[in-house]
Amino acid sequence: GIPSSPAVGDGKVFFGILGVESAPAGLFALDAATGTEVWSDVRPSGGVISSPVFADGVVYVLTRETEALVAFDATTGVELWSFDLGGPGSDSPVVADGVVYFQANGEVFAVTAPE
Repeated sequence: GIPSSPAVGDGKVFFGILGVESAPAGLFALDAATGTEVWSDVRPSGGVISSPVFADGVVYVLTRETEALVAFDATTGVELWSFDLGGPGSDSPVVADGVVYFQANGEVFAVTAPE
């Protein structure tokens, strides 16, 4: 159920799961020092298909069924914004200079977080 590598940032470990009978799809944050759950009630529709990426207090993931890039506040797990991919995404996003790059539906996208 865990299709990706974890991301580490801000003293936390972030990972996503697609969802199985024993564990629903979601995005999770653990304290990197203790392994204690920080938040886990984040349920992006369709499950997380990519490895999460952490940058500047935000966690980015691609979702499977909703085919979206979704940004979450790394401290609270609250969804900040999403971007419709228009088709299935693959691989994991990367962030450089405030721009999120990813591949979806055979195209490469560069998305700047909304103001």
